[in-house]
Amino acid sequence: MLCIASARSSSSNRCISLCTGIMVLVATSTIVSADPLPPLMLSPFQPEFSRKAFAPGEKSVTAEVTVDGQGQAAKVNVVEARGPKAYADAIVAGLQRATYMPALMDGQVVQDGVFEFTIAPPPFRPGAGGRRGDPFEEIREHINKGEYTQALRKLDEGGFEGDGALFLQAHAQFGTKNYERAALLLSKLERQGFPGNDKTAVTALTMMFHASLGSGRVGDAMHAFEALNKRQPLAADDPMQSVYRNLTAAVAKPEAYSVKGHLQDQLWWFRPARRVLAFTGVTNGALHEVGFLCANRTAFFAFQADVEFQVPESWGACEVYLRGDADTNFAVLEYPPAS
Repeated sequence: MLCIASARSSSSNRCISLCTGIMVLVATSTIVSADPLPPLMLSPFQPEFSRKAFAPGEKSVTAEVTVDGQGQAAKVNVVEARGPKAYADAIVAGLQRATYMPALMDGQVVQDGVFEFTIAPPPFRPGAGGRRGDPFEEIREHINKGEYTQALRKLDEGGFEGDGALFLQAHAQFGTKNYERAALLLSKLERQGFPGNDKTAVTALTMMFHASLGSGRVGDAMHAFEALNKRQPLAADDPMQSVYRNLTAAVAKPEAYSVKGHLQDQLWWFRPARRVLAFTGVTNGALHEVGFLCANRTAFFAFQADVEFQVPESWGACEVYLRGDADTNFAVLEYPPAS
C-alpha cells in the first residue's frame, strides 16, 4: 500500500493517507460538526450564452446540484426556469463545469450533498451617476486620490458585482494595507480572468505579488511573479527579480515556515510553495474542511488539526481551500520535503 499523505506529528495519533487514490482515515476520535455543511462553489461560475439566450423577457433559473465527494457535479436538477431554453441550458452547463467543496456531515465528506443555486439577472442600471454610463467613475476617483475607505464604502453601497468591481475592491483593499484580503480577491480575479486590457492584468499581478508578500503568502507571491514575468518579461535588474530569488532560496531551506490565515467569510485559499503542509493554531472559531484543487487531482477532507499532508508531485500545482467559521484565525505550516 503506497501512502502519499500522512501525519508525522508526535502530538497526534491521527493519520490521513491517500493510498492508490482512496482516502483512508485512521483515528481514535472523530471530529463531529454541529450541523451539516452544504456544498460551496469554488471555481468561477462562467456560463457560455448563445445569442438565443438573450431573447427579451424575464430570465431566471433555480437548480439543485448534487455534488460528489470529489467536488464535481454528479447531477443538475432544474427546479424552475423562466426565459429561453438556451438560457437555462447555459446555466446548467456552467454548473456542471464548476468545482465545489463537498458537503460535510459528522466529520465526514458527503458523497451526494445538494448545492442550491438561483440566478435572476437584475435589470440594467445605467451609469449610477457616472459620465458616459460608467458606474465605477466615482469609485476610481476615490482610489486615484488615495481615498480607499470611501471607495470600499461606495462599492458596498452600490452592490456592484463582476470582474470590474472585484478589481476595484482588491485595489482599494491593497490601498488600506489589508494585504491578505487583497491577495485573496486578486487570486479569485485571476481564476475568472482579468478584466479589460493587458495593462489591467499587469497591474493586478503586480498588486498580487506585493499583497502576497505583505501577508506572508510565499507561494502566491512566487506564482504572481512567474505569471507577470511570462506576460511582460521583467528586466534583470528589476527589484522584483531579487525578491523572487530570495523567496526561492527561502523555500529551499530546511526549516519550516508558517502562513497566517484569517477567514473573513466561509472560505480561505492560497497556493503553497511546498508540498508538505499542516494546519494549526486555530483560534476564535473553527475550521471544518480542507480541499486540494490541483492541476491533475482534487481531494477533500474533514479538517483535523496538526495532521500533516504530503501532496504528491504527480498532482501538479495546487490551490488549498479551507472552510470554517467567519473570523477564524489559524496558521499553515509548510515543511521542507522529508530527507
